[in-house]
Amino acid sequence: MRPISRCVLTARRSPLQALDIEAKGGIENSRVIYCGSFSKTLAPGLRVGWVCAAKDVIGRLVLMKQAADLHSPTLSQMATNFVAREIFDEHVAKIRAIYSSRRDAMLAALAREMPEGVTFTRPEGGMFVWVTIDPKLDAAEVLARAVADYRIAFVPGGAFYADGSRRNDMRLSYSCATNEQIDEGITRLGRLLRSF
Repeated sequence: MRPISRCVLTARRSPLQALDIEAKGGIENSRVIYCGSFSKTLAPGLRVGWVCAAKDVIGRLVLMKQAADLHSPTLSQMATNFVAREIFDEHVAKIRAIYSSRRDAMLAALAREMPEGVTFTRPEGGMFVWVTIDPKLDAAEVLARAVADYRIAFVPGGAFYADGSRRNDMRLSYSCATNEQIDEGITRLGRLLRSF
Protein backbone atom coordinates (compact mmCIF):
# COMPACT_ATOMS: atom_id res chain seq x y z
CA MET A 1 0.00 0.00 0.00
CA ARG A 2 1.06 3.55 -0.70
CA PRO A 3 1.36 6.01 2.19
CA ILE A 4 -1.48 8.51 2.61
CA SER A 5 -1.01 11.56 0.42
CA ARG A 6 1.26 14.35 1.57
CA CYS A 7 -0.53 16.96 -0.57
CA VAL A 8 -1.63 18.96 2.49
CA LEU A 9 1.94 19.27 3.72
CA THR A 10 3.22 20.53 0.38
CA ALA A 11 0.74 23.39 0.13
CA ARG A 12 2.06 26.83 -0.71
CA ARG A 13 1.86 27.82 2.95
CA SER A 14 3.04 25.54 5.73
CA PRO A 15 0.47 24.58 8.35
CA LEU A 16 0.91 26.30 11.71
CA GLN A 17 1.75 22.95 13.23
CA ALA A 18 4.68 22.45 10.84
CA LEU A 19 6.07 25.84 11.84
CA ASP A 20 5.62 25.03 15.54
CA ILE A 21 7.27 21.61 15.17
CA GLU A 22 10.23 23.20 13.42
CA ALA A 23 10.54 25.88 16.11
CA LYS A 24 10.19 23.45 19.00
CA GLY A 25 12.32 20.61 17.63
CA GLY A 26 9.69 17.93 17.13
CA ILE A 27 6.04 17.05 17.34
CA GLU A 28 6.25 15.88 20.97
CA ASN A 29 7.17 19.45 21.99
CA SER A 30 4.34 21.01 19.98
CA ARG A 31 0.95 21.83 21.45
CA VAL A 32 -0.56 22.78 18.10
CA ILE A 33 -3.25 20.35 16.96
CA TYR A 34 -3.70 19.94 13.21
CA CYS A 35 -6.99 18.39 12.16
CA GLY A 36 -9.11 17.96 9.08
CA SER A 37 -11.84 15.94 7.46
CA PHE A 38 -12.28 13.75 4.42
CA SER A 39 -15.90 14.90 3.97
CA LYS A 40 -15.04 17.56 1.40
CA THR A 41 -12.39 15.61 -0.49
CA LEU A 42 -13.68 12.04 -0.62
CA ALA A 43 -17.45 12.28 -0.18
CA PRO A 44 -19.69 15.01 1.25
CA GLY A 45 -21.56 12.67 3.60
CA LEU A 46 -18.45 10.90 4.87
CA ARG A 47 -17.87 12.19 8.38
CA VAL A 48 -14.39 10.87 9.07
CA GLY A 49 -11.71 13.25 10.22
CA TRP A 50 -8.09 13.09 11.24
CA VAL A 51 -5.87 14.64 13.90
CA CYS A 52 -2.12 15.16 13.92
CA ALA A 53 -0.70 16.00 17.33
CA ALA A 54 1.79 14.94 19.98
CA LYS A 55 1.20 11.41 21.27
CA ASP A 56 0.07 12.54 24.75
CA VAL A 57 -2.41 14.99 23.20
CA ILE A 58 -3.79 12.23 20.94
CA GLY A 59 -4.18 10.01 24.02
CA ARG A 60 -6.28 12.65 25.75
CA LEU A 61 -8.37 13.23 22.62
CA VAL A 62 -9.05 9.49 22.35
CA LEU A 63 -10.33 9.44 25.94
CA MET A 64 -12.59 12.44 25.26
CA LYS A 65 -13.91 10.82 22.08
CA GLN A 66 -14.62 7.54 23.86
CA ALA A 67 -16.47 9.38 26.60
CA ALA A 68 -18.59 11.15 23.97
CA ASP A 69 -19.65 8.25 21.74
CA LEU A 70 -17.39 5.23 22.28
CA HIS A 71 -16.54 4.62 18.62
CA SER A 72 -16.76 5.97 15.09
CA PRO A 73 -18.19 3.60 12.46
CA THR A 74 -15.48 1.06 11.60
CA LEU A 75 -16.69 0.55 8.02
CA SER A 76 -16.44 4.29 7.30
CA GLN A 77 -12.93 4.38 8.71
CA MET A 78 -11.85 1.32 6.70
CA ALA A 79 -13.30 2.70 3.45
CA THR A 80 -11.67 6.07 4.06
CA ASN A 81 -8.31 4.45 4.79
CA PHE A 82 -8.46 2.38 1.61
CA VAL A 83 -9.49 5.26 -0.64
CA ALA A 84 -7.02 7.67 0.95
CA ARG A 85 -4.14 5.25 0.39
CA GLU A 86 -5.08 4.04 -3.08
CA ILE A 87 -6.69 6.86 -5.09
CA PHE A 88 -6.66 10.05 -3.01
CA ASP A 89 -4.27 12.10 -5.16
CA GLU A 90 -6.04 11.17 -8.39
CA HIS A 91 -9.45 11.83 -6.84
CA VAL A 92 -8.41 15.25 -5.51
CA ALA A 93 -7.04 16.22 -8.93
CA LYS A 94 -10.35 15.23 -10.52
CA ILE A 95 -12.55 17.15 -8.09
CA ARG A 96 -10.27 20.21 -8.19
CA ALA A 97 -10.87 20.40 -11.95
CA ILE A 98 -14.63 20.01 -11.46
CA TYR A 99 -14.82 22.61 -8.68
CA SER A 100 -12.62 24.98 -10.65
CA SER A 101 -15.01 24.82 -13.62
CA ARG A 102 -18.02 25.37 -11.36
CA ARG A 103 -16.32 28.24 -9.56
CA ASP A 104 -15.52 29.90 -12.87
CA ALA A 105 -19.13 29.45 -14.02
CA MET A 106 -20.39 31.07 -10.81
CA LEU A 107 -17.95 33.97 -11.03
CA ALA A 108 -18.89 34.64 -14.65
CA ALA A 109 -22.61 34.55 -13.81
CA LEU A 110 -22.12 36.82 -10.79
CA ALA A 111 -20.16 39.34 -12.88
CA ARG A 112 -22.94 39.35 -15.46
CA GLU A 113 -26.01 39.27 -13.17
CA MET A 114 -25.28 41.12 -9.94
CA PRO A 115 -26.65 44.64 -9.55
CA GLU A 116 -24.30 47.54 -8.96
CA GLY A 117 -22.83 47.64 -5.45
CA VAL A 118 -22.84 43.87 -4.93
CA THR A 119 -19.34 42.45 -4.39
CA PHE A 120 -18.08 38.89 -4.22
CA THR A 121 -14.92 36.98 -3.48
CA ARG A 122 -12.82 35.21 -6.07
CA PRO A 123 -11.75 32.04 -4.21
CA GLU A 124 -8.54 30.25 -5.10
CA GLY A 125 -10.03 26.99 -3.84
CA GLY A 126 -12.80 25.56 -1.75
CA MET A 127 -16.48 25.34 -2.65
CA PHE A 128 -17.97 28.71 -1.82
CA VAL A 129 -18.20 32.29 -3.05
CA TRP A 130 -19.00 34.99 -0.51
CA VAL A 131 -21.33 37.71 -1.74
CA THR A 132 -21.85 41.06 0.01
CA ILE A 133 -25.12 42.84 -0.73
CA ASP A 134 -26.47 46.25 0.27
CA PRO A 135 -25.73 46.84 3.99
CA LYS A 136 -29.38 47.82 4.53
CA LEU A 137 -30.46 44.27 3.58
CA ASP A 138 -30.46 41.25 5.88
CA ALA A 139 -29.45 38.12 3.95
CA ALA A 140 -31.71 35.97 6.17
CA GLU A 141 -34.72 38.03 5.04
CA VAL A 142 -33.53 37.87 1.45
CA LEU A 143 -33.27 34.07 1.82
CA ALA A 144 -36.93 33.79 2.79
CA ARG A 145 -37.94 35.45 -0.48
CA ALA A 146 -35.30 33.52 -2.43
CA VAL A 147 -36.77 30.19 -1.37
CA ALA A 148 -40.44 31.16 -1.59
CA ASP A 149 -40.45 33.19 -4.80
CA TYR A 150 -37.31 32.20 -6.76
CA ARG A 151 -36.71 28.58 -5.69
CA ILE A 152 -33.05 29.21 -4.83
CA ALA A 153 -31.17 29.01 -1.54
CA PHE A 154 -27.92 30.16 0.04
CA VAL A 155 -26.53 30.41 3.56
CA PRO A 156 -26.84 33.84 5.21
CA GLY A 157 -23.41 35.08 6.27
CA GLY A 158 -24.39 36.15 9.78
CA ALA A 159 -24.34 32.47 10.81
CA PHE A 160 -20.55 32.46 10.37
CA TYR A 161 -19.82 35.36 12.72
CA ALA A 162 -19.87 34.83 16.49
CA ASP A 163 -21.29 38.31 17.02
CA GLY A 164 -23.92 37.92 14.28
CA SER A 165 -22.40 40.72 12.24
CA ARG A 166 -22.13 40.79 8.45
CA ARG A 167 -25.84 40.13 8.07
CA ASN A 168 -25.61 41.37 4.49
CA ASP A 169 -23.23 38.56 3.45
CA MET A 170 -24.27 35.31 1.83
CA ARG A 171 -22.32 32.14 1.12
CA LEU A 172 -23.01 30.51 -2.23
CA SER A 173 -21.94 26.93 -2.88
CA TYR A 174 -20.91 25.69 -6.29
CA SER A 175 -19.96 22.16 -5.25
CA CYS A 176 -23.11 20.20 -6.06
CA ALA A 177 -24.62 22.09 -8.98
CA THR A 178 -23.91 21.79 -12.68
CA ASN A 179 -22.63 24.81 -14.58
CA GLU A 180 -26.10 25.19 -16.11
CA GLN A 181 -27.78 25.11 -12.69
CA ILE A 182 -25.28 27.65 -11.39
CA ASP A 183 -26.00 29.97 -14.30
CA GLU A 184 -29.77 29.70 -13.75
CA GLY A 185 -29.47 30.13 -9.98
CA ILE A 186 -27.32 33.24 -10.25
CA THR A 187 -29.68 34.69 -12.87
CA ARG A 188 -32.55 34.23 -10.40
CA LEU A 189 -30.47 35.69 -7.55
CA GLY A 190 -29.70 38.75 -9.67
CA ARG A 191 -33.42 39.28 -10.38
CA LEU A 192 -34.19 38.88 -6.67
CA LEU A 193 -31.56 41.39 -5.57
CA ARG A 194 -32.65 43.91 -8.21
CA SER A 195 -36.20 43.66 -6.82
CA PHE A 196 -34.98 45.19 -3.55
